Amino acid sequence: MQFLTYIKEKTVLLIVALFWLGTINMFLMTIYKTFWLGAYIDVTACGLLLLAGGIDYYKRKTYFADLENLLEQLDKKYLVSEMMPKGQNQEQKKFYQIAKDMGKSMAEHVNSYKYANMEYKEYIEMWIHEVKIPIATGKLVLANHKNEFAASIEEEFQKIEDFTEQALFYARSNYVEKDYLISNVNLQEVVHQVLVHQKRNLILNHVTVNLHDLDNTVLSDGKWLGFIIGQLVANSLKYCKNKHLSLDIYSVNTGDLLELHIKDNGIGILSSELPMVFEKGFTGTNGRKNQKSTGIGLYLCKKLCQRLKHSIAVKSDGIQGCEVVIGFSKTSFYDTLS
Repeated sequence: MQFLTYIKEKTVLLIVALFWLGTINMFLMTIYKTFWLGAYIDVTACGLLLLAGGIDYYKRKTYFADLENLLEQLDKKYLVSEMMPKGQNQEQKKFYQIAKDMGKSMAEHVNSYKYANMEYKEYIEMWIHEVKIPIATGKLVLANHKNEFAASIEEEFQKIEDFTEQALFYARSNYVEKDYLISNVNLQEVVHQVLVHQKRNLILNHVTVNLHDLDNTVLSDGKWLGFIIGQLVANSLKYCKNKHLSLDIYSVNTGDLLELHIKDNGIGILSSELPMVFEKGFTGTNGRKNQKSTGIGLYLCKKLCQRLKHSIAVKSDGIQGCEVVIGFSKTSFYDTLS
Protein backbone atom coordinates (compact mmCIF):
# COMPACT_ATOMS: atom_id res chain seq x y z
CA MET A 1 0.00 0.00 0.00
CA GLN A 2 1.47 3.38 -1.08
CA PHE A 3 0.86 6.61 0.82
CA LEU A 4 -0.06 8.62 -2.30
CA THR A 5 -2.64 6.00 -3.23
CA TYR A 6 -4.03 6.18 0.29
CA ILE A 7 -4.30 10.01 0.02
CA LYS A 8 -6.14 9.72 -3.30
CA GLU A 9 -8.64 7.34 -1.73
CA LYS A 10 -9.32 10.01 0.95
CA THR A 11 -9.89 12.81 -1.57
CA VAL A 12 -13.56 13.27 -0.64
CA LEU A 13 -12.72 13.48 3.06
CA LEU A 14 -9.99 16.07 2.39
CA ILE A 15 -12.31 18.20 0.26
CA VAL A 16 -14.96 18.16 2.99
CA ALA A 17 -12.36 19.09 5.63
CA LEU A 18 -11.00 21.98 3.54
CA PHE A 19 -14.52 23.22 2.88
CA TRP A 20 -15.28 23.11 6.60
CA LEU A 21 -12.07 25.03 7.45
CA GLY A 22 -12.82 27.58 4.77
CA THR A 23 -16.30 28.10 6.16
CA ILE A 24 -14.96 28.55 9.71
CA ASN A 25 -12.38 31.07 8.51
CA MET A 26 -15.02 33.10 6.64
CA PHE A 27 -17.27 33.07 9.72
CA LEU A 28 -14.48 34.25 12.04
CA MET A 29 -13.33 36.96 9.64
CA THR A 30 -16.89 38.20 9.21
CA ILE A 31 -18.04 38.11 12.84
CA TYR A 32 -14.89 38.57 14.91
CA LYS A 33 -12.63 40.25 12.34
CA THR A 34 -9.69 38.10 13.50
CA PHE A 35 -7.12 36.14 11.49
CA TRP A 36 -5.11 34.40 14.25
CA LEU A 37 -7.98 32.43 15.72
CA GLY A 38 -8.74 31.01 12.25
CA ALA A 39 -5.07 30.20 11.68
CA TYR A 40 -4.93 28.39 15.04
CA ILE A 41 -7.99 26.34 14.18
CA ASP A 42 -6.56 25.57 10.69
CA VAL A 43 -3.19 24.38 12.05
CA THR A 44 -4.78 22.35 14.84
CA ALA A 45 -7.33 20.72 12.53
CA CYS A 46 -4.71 19.90 9.86
CA GLY A 47 -2.35 18.47 12.48
CA LEU A 48 -5.04 16.24 13.96
CA LEU A 49 -6.15 15.18 10.49
CA LEU A 50 -2.58 14.23 9.50
CA LEU A 51 -2.04 12.39 12.77
CA ALA A 52 -5.26 10.39 12.44
CA GLY A 53 -4.56 9.67 8.75
CA GLY A 54 -0.98 8.57 9.51
CA ILE A 55 -2.13 6.18 12.24
CA ASP A 56 -4.85 4.76 10.00
CA TYR A 57 -2.42 4.37 7.10
CA TYR A 58 0.14 2.59 9.31
CA LYS A 59 -2.46 0.14 10.63
CA ARG A 60 -3.74 -0.64 7.13
CA LYS A 61 -0.24 -1.06 5.73
CA THR A 62 0.80 -3.34 8.60
CA TYR A 63 -2.36 -5.44 8.24
CA PHE A 64 -1.92 -6.07 4.51
CA ALA A 65 1.85 -6.54 4.84
CA ASP A 66 1.18 -9.30 7.39
CA LEU A 67 -1.31 -10.88 4.98
CA GLU A 68 1.21 -10.81 2.12
CA ASN A 69 3.91 -12.37 4.32
CA LEU A 70 1.48 -15.05 5.42
CA LEU A 71 0.56 -15.76 1.78
CA GLU A 72 4.24 -16.12 0.81
CA GLN A 73 4.85 -18.60 3.62
CA LEU A 74 1.96 -20.86 2.64
CA ASP A 75 2.55 -23.63 0.11
CA LYS A 76 -1.20 -23.84 -0.48
CA LYS A 77 -2.21 -20.22 -1.04
CA TYR A 78 -5.92 -20.95 -0.86
CA LEU A 79 -5.57 -21.68 2.88
CA VAL A 80 -4.83 -18.03 3.62
CA SER A 81 -8.43 -17.47 4.76
CA GLU A 82 -7.91 -20.11 7.47
CA MET A 83 -4.71 -18.49 8.74
CA MET A 84 -5.39 -14.76 8.41
CA PRO A 85 -6.03 -12.64 11.55
CA LYS A 86 -9.57 -11.52 12.33
CA GLY A 87 -8.60 -7.83 12.22
CA GLN A 88 -8.97 -5.00 14.68
CA ASN A 89 -11.51 -2.64 13.16
CA GLN A 90 -14.90 -3.17 11.57
CA GLU A 91 -13.53 -3.08 8.01
CA GLN A 92 -10.84 -5.70 8.66
CA LYS A 93 -13.30 -7.96 10.47
CA LYS A 94 -15.71 -7.71 7.54
CA PHE A 95 -12.89 -8.51 5.10
CA TYR A 96 -11.94 -11.51 7.27
CA GLN A 97 -15.52 -12.81 7.26
CA ILE A 98 -15.82 -12.41 3.48
CA ALA A 99 -12.52 -14.31 2.98
CA LYS A 100 -13.72 -17.10 5.29
CA ASP A 101 -17.01 -17.41 3.39
CA MET A 102 -15.16 -17.48 0.07
CA GLY A 103 -12.77 -20.15 1.34
CA LYS A 104 -15.65 -22.28 2.59
CA SER A 105 -17.50 -21.95 -0.71
CA MET A 106 -14.37 -22.85 -2.67
CA ALA A 107 -13.70 -25.90 -0.47
CA GLU A 108 -17.26 -27.15 -1.01
CA HIS A 109 -16.95 -26.57 -4.75
CA VAL A 110 -13.60 -28.40 -4.94
CA ASN A 111 -14.89 -31.28 -2.83
CA SER A 112 -17.86 -31.77 -5.16
CA TYR A 113 -15.46 -32.18 -8.10
CA LYS A 114 -13.18 -34.35 -5.98
CA TYR A 115 -15.99 -36.75 -5.13
CA ALA A 116 -17.20 -36.81 -8.73
CA ASN A 117 -13.66 -37.56 -9.91
CA MET A 118 -13.31 -40.30 -7.29
CA GLU A 119 -16.53 -41.92 -8.44
CA TYR A 120 -15.38 -41.79 -12.07
CA LYS A 121 -12.02 -43.31 -11.10
CA GLU A 122 -13.72 -46.12 -9.22
CA TYR A 123 -15.98 -46.80 -12.22
CA ILE A 124 -12.97 -46.90 -14.60
CA GLU A 125 -11.13 -49.32 -12.29
CA MET A 126 -14.20 -51.54 -12.03
CA TRP A 127 -14.72 -51.48 -15.81
CA ILE A 128 -11.07 -52.37 -16.48
CA HIS A 129 -11.16 -55.29 -14.06
CA GLU A 130 -14.37 -56.52 -15.68
CA VAL A 131 -13.06 -56.21 -19.25
CA LYS A 132 -9.97 -58.25 -18.34
CA ILE A 133 -12.17 -61.32 -17.93
CA PRO A 134 -13.36 -61.54 -21.58
CA ILE A 135 -9.81 -60.70 -22.74
CA ALA A 136 -8.38 -63.60 -20.73
CA THR A 137 -11.21 -65.86 -21.93
CA GLY A 138 -10.56 -64.92 -25.57
CA LYS A 139 -6.84 -65.66 -25.20
CA LEU A 140 -7.65 -69.02 -23.62
CA VAL A 141 -10.01 -69.92 -26.48
CA LEU A 142 -7.34 -69.01 -29.02
CA ALA A 143 -4.75 -71.10 -27.21
CA ASN A 144 -7.04 -74.14 -27.55
CA HIS A 145 -8.04 -73.46 -31.17
CA LYS A 146 -4.90 -72.78 -33.12
CA ASN A 147 -5.31 -71.73 -36.74
CA GLU A 148 -3.67 -69.42 -39.24
CA PHE A 149 -5.30 -66.35 -37.69
CA ALA A 150 -4.79 -67.24 -34.01
CA ALA A 151 -1.37 -65.62 -33.66
CA SER A 152 -2.53 -62.34 -35.17
CA ILE A 153 -5.70 -62.24 -33.05
CA GLU A 154 -3.73 -63.11 -29.92
CA GLU A 155 -1.39 -60.20 -30.64
CA GLU A 156 -4.35 -57.83 -30.85
CA PHE A 157 -5.71 -59.22 -27.58
CA GLN A 158 -2.33 -58.47 -26.00
CA LYS A 159 -2.50 -54.88 -27.24
CA ILE A 160 -5.99 -54.48 -25.77
CA GLU A 161 -4.77 -55.88 -22.46
CA ASP A 162 -1.77 -53.51 -22.44
CA PHE A 163 -3.96 -50.48 -23.17
CA THR A 164 -6.45 -51.42 -20.44
CA GLU A 165 -3.54 -51.81 -18.03
CA GLN A 166 -2.26 -48.37 -19.02
CA ALA A 167 -5.73 -46.90 -18.46
CA LEU A 168 -5.87 -48.49 -15.00
CA PHE A 169 -2.52 -47.02 -13.95
CA TYR A 170 -3.47 -43.67 -15.46
CA ALA A 171 -6.67 -43.62 -13.40
CA ARG A 172 -4.69 -44.39 -10.26
CA SER A 173 -1.76 -42.08 -10.98
CA ASN A 174 -3.18 -39.20 -8.92
CA TYR A 175 -3.61 -41.46 -5.92
CA VAL A 176 -0.34 -43.41 -5.92
CA GLU A 177 0.30 -42.59 -2.25
CA LYS A 178 -2.83 -44.62 -1.36
CA ASP A 179 -1.88 -47.61 -3.47
CA TYR A 180 1.84 -48.18 -3.09
CA LEU A 181 3.93 -50.28 -0.76
CA ILE A 182 7.52 -49.08 -0.55
CA SER A 183 9.95 -51.90 0.13
CA ASN A 184 13.26 -53.33 -1.02
CA VAL A 185 12.76 -54.33 -4.65
CA ASN A 186 15.22 -56.39 -6.68
CA LEU A 187 15.69 -54.80 -10.11
CA GLN A 188 16.57 -58.09 -11.76
CA GLU A 189 13.31 -59.70 -10.64
CA VAL A 190 11.18 -56.76 -11.78
CA VAL A 191 12.89 -56.56 -15.19
CA HIS A 192 12.51 -60.32 -15.72
CA GLN A 193 8.78 -60.11 -14.94
CA VAL A 194 8.38 -57.31 -17.48
CA LEU A 195 10.25 -59.22 -20.18
CA VAL A 196 8.17 -62.35 -19.55
CA HIS A 197 5.00 -60.29 -19.98
CA GLN A 198 6.39 -58.77 -23.21
CA LYS A 199 7.87 -62.08 -24.39
CA ARG A 200 5.61 -62.54 -27.39
CA ASN A 201 6.16 -58.99 -28.70
CA LEU A 202 9.91 -59.30 -28.18
CA ILE A 203 10.02 -62.56 -30.14
CA LEU A 204 7.82 -61.26 -32.97
CA ASN A 205 10.02 -58.18 -33.32
CA HIS A 206 13.26 -60.25 -33.20
CA VAL A 207 14.56 -58.20 -30.27
CA THR A 208 17.95 -58.96 -28.78
CA VAL A 209 17.89 -58.29 -25.03
CA ASN A 210 21.12 -57.74 -23.11
CA LEU A 211 20.87 -57.71 -19.30
CA HIS A 212 23.72 -57.10 -16.89
CA ASP A 213 24.47 -55.63 -13.45
CA LEU A 214 20.81 -55.83 -12.43
CA ASP A 215 21.22 -57.73 -9.15
CA ASN A 216 20.63 -54.60 -7.05
CA THR A 217 17.99 -53.64 -4.53
CA VAL A 218 16.17 -50.30 -4.60
CA LEU A 219 13.44 -48.66 -2.51
CA SER A 220 10.30 -48.63 -4.62
CA ASP A 221 6.96 -50.28 -5.26
CA GLY A 222 7.43 -53.39 -7.37
CA LYS A 223 4.06 -53.16 -9.14
CA TRP A 224 4.38 -49.50 -10.13
CA LEU A 225 8.05 -49.86 -11.07
CA GLY A 226 7.22 -52.88 -13.23
CA PHE A 227 4.58 -50.85 -15.05
CA ILE A 228 7.04 -47.98 -15.67
CA ILE A 229 9.69 -50.32 -17.08
CA GLY A 230 7.02 -52.09 -19.16
CA GLN A 231 5.97 -48.78 -20.71
CA LEU A 232 9.59 -47.98 -21.60
CA VAL A 233 10.12 -51.40 -23.19
CA ALA A 234 6.84 -51.01 -25.12
CA ASN A 235 8.04 -47.61 -26.36
CA SER A 236 11.24 -49.17 -27.67
CA LEU A 237 9.17 -51.73 -29.57
CA LYS A 238 6.97 -49.00 -31.07
CA TYR A 239 9.89 -47.01 -32.40
CA CYS A 240 12.17 -49.77 -33.68
CA LYS A 241 13.12 -48.89 -37.26
CA ASN A 242 14.19 -52.39 -38.27
CA LYS A 243 13.72 -56.04 -37.30
CA HIS A 244 16.98 -56.17 -35.35
CA LEU A 245 16.16 -54.11 -32.30
CA SER A 246 18.73 -54.36 -29.53
CA LEU A 247 17.63 -53.62 -25.99
CA ASP A 248 20.20 -53.10 -23.21
CA ILE A 249 19.00 -52.98 -19.61
CA TYR A 250 21.51 -52.51 -16.82
CA SER A 251 22.10 -50.58 -13.60
CA VAL A 252 24.91 -48.22 -12.61
CA ASN A 253 25.97 -47.18 -9.12
CA THR A 254 26.78 -43.45 -9.16
CA GLY A 255 27.31 -43.01 -5.43
CA ASP A 256 24.26 -40.94 -4.51
CA LEU A 257 21.92 -42.78 -6.86
CA LEU A 258 21.43 -46.22 -8.30
CA GLU A 259 20.49 -45.74 -11.96
CA LEU A 260 18.54 -48.14 -14.14
CA HIS A 261 19.37 -47.69 -17.84
CA ILE A 262 17.07 -48.88 -20.62
CA LYS A 263 18.79 -48.34 -23.98
CA ASP A 264 17.74 -49.26 -27.52
CA ASN A 265 19.04 -48.78 -31.06
CA GLY A 266 15.70 -47.70 -32.53
CA ILE A 267 14.58 -44.32 -33.82
CA GLY A 268 16.19 -41.45 -31.95
CA ILE A 269 14.54 -38.32 -30.56
CA LEU A 270 15.39 -34.89 -31.92
CA SER A 271 17.39 -32.83 -29.42
CA SER A 272 14.90 -29.97 -29.76
CA GLU A 273 12.10 -32.32 -28.65
CA LEU A 274 13.84 -33.90 -25.63
CA PRO A 275 12.57 -31.27 -23.14
CA MET A 276 8.97 -32.02 -24.18
CA VAL A 277 8.94 -35.83 -24.25
CA PHE A 278 7.28 -36.08 -20.83
CA GLU A 279 4.46 -33.68 -21.67
CA LYS A 280 0.99 -35.16 -21.87
CA GLY A 281 -0.03 -35.96 -25.45
CA PHE A 282 3.34 -35.03 -26.96
CA THR A 283 4.26 -37.43 -29.77
CA GLY A 284 7.01 -35.54 -31.60
CA THR A 285 8.15 -35.85 -35.18
CA ASN A 286 8.68 -39.61 -35.05
CA GLY A 287 5.51 -40.13 -33.06
CA ARG A 288 3.40 -38.47 -35.75
CA LYS A 289 4.84 -40.94 -38.27
CA ASN A 290 3.82 -43.78 -35.96
CA GLN A 291 0.05 -44.02 -35.63
CA LYS A 292 0.49 -46.25 -32.55
CA SER A 293 1.84 -43.31 -30.58
CA THR A 294 -0.49 -41.70 -28.02
CA GLY A 295 1.87 -39.42 -26.07
CA ILE A 296 0.68 -40.94 -22.78
CA GLY A 297 3.36 -43.54 -21.97
CA LEU A 298 6.29 -41.27 -21.07
CA TYR A 299 3.96 -38.73 -19.44
CA LEU A 300 2.63 -41.45 -17.16
CA CYS A 301 6.16 -42.74 -16.42
CA LYS A 302 7.27 -39.26 -15.37
CA LYS A 303 4.18 -38.75 -13.22
CA LEU A 304 4.57 -42.07 -11.42
CA CYS A 305 8.31 -41.52 -10.91
CA GLN A 306 7.58 -38.16 -9.30
CA ARG A 307 5.05 -39.78 -6.98
CA LEU A 308 7.54 -42.51 -6.04
CA LYS A 309 10.38 -39.95 -5.64
CA HIS A 310 12.44 -41.42 -8.50
CA SER A 311 14.17 -39.31 -11.13
CA ILE A 312 13.76 -40.06 -14.84
CA ALA A 313 15.54 -38.64 -17.87
CA VAL A 314 15.74 -39.39 -21.61
CA LYS A 315 18.90 -39.21 -23.72
CA SER A 316 19.20 -39.43 -27.50
CA ASP A 317 21.55 -38.23 -30.22
CA GLY A 318 18.59 -37.49 -32.50
CA ILE A 319 19.71 -40.00 -35.13
CA GLN A 320 19.58 -43.49 -33.67
CA GLY A 321 18.83 -44.94 -30.30
CA CYS A 322 17.23 -43.72 -27.13
CA GLU A 323 18.23 -44.19 -23.50
CA VAL A 324 16.00 -43.73 -20.45
CA VAL A 325 17.60 -43.44 -17.01
CA ILE A 326 15.63 -43.96 -13.79
CA GLY A 327 17.38 -42.81 -10.61
CA PHE A 328 16.69 -44.37 -7.20
CA SER A 329 17.77 -42.60 -4.03
CA LYS A 330 19.88 -44.68 -1.63
CA THR A 331 18.52 -42.83 1.40
CA SER A 332 15.34 -43.75 3.18
CA PHE A 333 12.27 -43.21 1.01
CA TYR A 334 10.68 -41.15 3.74
CA ASP A 335 13.75 -38.88 3.91
CA THR A 336 13.12 -37.92 0.27
CA LEU A 337 9.68 -36.63 1.19
CA SER A 338 11.10 -33.80 3.28
